[in-house]
Amino acid sequence: MDRKVIDLEACSVVTDNTQSTYRAIKELIHRGHQKIAFAVQPLTISTRIERLEGYKMALLDSGIEINPDLVLEASIPEMKKGLDRLFLLEDNLTCLTCRK
Repeated sequence: MDRKVIDLEACSVVTDNTQSTYRAIKELIHRGHQKIAFAVQPLTISTRIERLEGYKMALLDSGIEINPDLVLEASIPEMKKGLDRLFLLEDNLTCLTCRK
């Protein structure tokens, strides 16, 4: 439920993670945010991959270049260090989006 399993032929019920993240990021952009960071645990499951895709699509569709320095992929133990790094960026973020 809510995850796609590669190489498993079965029916599933899933959230459209790509579209919902896309819409959320577009709303932030609509509200004036331009430097939006995205934090995600390792891209080992479909939901995380799809959410990152939605984030990237929203930025590109809005004419905002994807800055790899604003994308944090880290395990829970490493997430705090990565978030601390993002908060200390010289070019302040306008929004930080975290997803598990």
